[in-house]
Amino acid sequence: MENARNSTSKKLRVAILGAGGIAETHAEVLRGISGVECTAICDVQFSKAETFRDKMGLRKAYPRLEMMLEEVRPDVVHLAVSPAAHARTAIMCMESGADVFVEKPFTPSTAECEQVAAVARRSGRRVGVNHNMLFSPPVERAIDAVRQGRLGQIEHATIGFNIAMPELPWGPYSHWLFQASENVVFELGVHPLSVVYRLFGKVLEARTLCSGEKTLPSGVCFYSTWQIAMRCERGTAFLLLALATGFEDTWLHIQGEDGSCHANIRRNTVVVSGKSPALRPKDDLKDSLRAARTIRREGIRHYKNYILASLQRKAPYPLQTASMAGSIGAFYEALREGRNPPVGVAEGSAVVEACEHAVAHLRTPKEVLSNG
Repeated sequence: MENARNSTSKKLRVAILGAGGIAETHAEVLRGISGVECTAICDVQFSKAETFRDKMGLRKAYPRLEMMLEEVRPDVVHLAVSPAAHARTAIMCMESGADVFVEKPFTPSTAECEQVAAVARRSGRRVGVNHNMLFSPPVERAIDAVRQGRLGQIEHATIGFNIAMPELPWGPYSHWLFQASENVVFELGVHPLSVVYRLFGKVLEARTLCSGEKTLPSGVCFYSTWQIAMRCERGTAFLLLALATGFEDTWLHIQGEDGSCHANIRRNTVVVSGKSPALRPKDDLKDSLRAARTIRREGIRHYKNYILASLQRKAPYPLQTASMAGSIGAFYEALREGRNPPVGVAEGSAVVEACEHAVAHLRTPKEVLSNG
């Protein structure tokens, strides 16, 4: 029998653990979901929890998770804490009777993933993982093109994930991703690796070349560029993860037997190219014109959205917010319908395993030159 706390006849009580920046996005998205009420925030830095409570209009703030679980008895807890605490806090929440929605990465290791999975099976609680890049509109359109068979059998994908990291030159370096060399893959690489899993299944093998070495004050060796080549269950993939670039550029290119798809995630454009019965030069011309029309149309639409948002005639449309809204919304839709979350334990664990493969065979340019 379904737990009364998850009855669809009343609003779901939701609490958030962790009052950092991403928690605000969770709270904002939850405001727009019917049948959900975000009621409480918990952070070990109680002053941060109080400030968050007042800013987001919540009822309660707590310094300890145990206290919040006992007093609020939430139906769902969003975990927006350091990945190092994901497994422990997810288990505490499930054992109290709550479902959990976990920020990426699911956990920092497959061993911890299995611990969470075991408690979920035993307790019957549901676990969602925030692989929000899968819900980015251009990525969704690219995956739809694959599902519709427009590319034929897909064989390979290349992903560029080039983002600026303002704190890299001077700090602060307190964030979890700076605490070990490999953490950046689990913290940021998990975004594109979740897309790789959705397209090709599990990563079976990976080889990684790192560059852009910087020794942090803590002594940790941080690499700003990661090139990861992967063999997966149903194809191959390549990821370029660059974090010190001055020009942000995120994109996905999927190659199939009958066509290709290029999604410019930053600019929210998607272009599909396919086979044609026309002769090669004519086919290339038709394809180029079609691509130009697509980019022009979507570019104008994106610019109009920006102008209307600046005039406050419609809500802004930043891609991260849109992807977060899609991810969180899909999780609650599944809860309402009694389905498993669209991104759950199995997928979260598989992406963590992909991260482990990526960091297991890591080489630097110096090692390549010295070893041949």
